[in-house]
Amino acid sequence: MRRRAKRDLAMLGGIVAILLVALFANYMFGLGRNVEYYTRMRAQAEEQRAARGYKLLSWKLVRDTKWTRREGPTFKDELMARNETPVDIVGFMVPIDRYRDMTDFLLLPLPIECYFCNMPPREDVVLVQMAEGRTANRYKEPVLISGKLRLNEGSKAKFFYVVEDAMLTAGKEGGPLTEQRIDPRHFTPEHMQEKVAPDLVEGYEPPTP
Repeated sequence: MRRRAKRDLAMLGGIVAILLVALFANYMFGLGRNVEYYTRMRAQAEEQRAARGYKLLSWKLVRDTKWTRREGPTFKDELMARNETPVDIVGFMVPIDRYRDMTDFLLLPLPIECYFCNMPPREDVVLVQMAEGRTANRYKEPVLISGKLRLNEGSKAKFFYVVEDAMLTAGKEGGPLTEQRIDPRHFTPEHMQEKVAPDLVEGYEPPTP
């Protein structure tokens, strides 16, 4: 009887293991497929804007920034040349403390639901500060951000790149902007404090909702 019970448990454990492997493989496949899908969506918007004469700030240049906790970021000369100048960049919106009537938010090369749950590398994060009197809702599609680039140097820089006095339009000229909401629980102070990972975003202080 004991042998049979052990055999049944072993069989059950094997089935569970197979299911877990299948789920993980499916998740990784879906993740890779989503990355490809959103990268292509952004690239199409960038190509269209470039064809209209926009000299876009490229994510490759932005992501080439090297940094250490002690020294802070080291920017490429090409990027430093654009400091304190008007720039245009296409990316996906990520809210900080709300998803409607935002005066500031984050811009990333790929979309994530919550900055505090899925913290991206610091060199992937652009802080966008809307022009005075302007606000924006969170949109599903990539957006075109136009404003003045400010590069933050030093070990205490919370965000390496800031686009100030920003204006927002659809990534593709005349394209749709579909408002996207997320679970309000992502914006509670408790959630933001619990999810912040100091080893990824050293010195970052969650904003007050």
